[in-house]
Amino acid sequence: MSKIVVIFICLVGVLILGARGGGGAKDLKIVDGDKVIDVRTRREFRRGYLKNAINIPYDKIEEEIGDHVQNKEDRIIVYCLSGQRSGVAKRTLEALGYKNVINGGSYRRLKKRESAED
Repeated sequence: MSKIVVIFICLVGVLILGARGGGGAKDLKIVDGDKVIDVRTRREFRRGYLKNAINIPYDKIEEEIGDHVQNKEDRIIVYCLSGQRSGVAKRTLEALGYKNVINGGSYRRLKKRESAED
């Protein structure tokens, strides 16, 4: 019985980290050719965004992605305020057949890295 509990706790942890982005993109380097998508609201986007980013709110990603990314092999980096909405967007894009989607996580962290590289 205790093995089942441990397995269950591990699975819940994996699901939570997956939904939040899990910080897996902390070494992420955005390069030319990447499709960078800010999945925050239009209002949040107007307050600041990453260089070359386009804005597709996470709840519109399924409807609008085809207007911006036709090649499902392209590397797509999604980000939001915390990684939560970009996690949802990542799963949506993968369900649509996009093969190379990365949850970039937090806008602030990515913006700080972008500023340091300039």
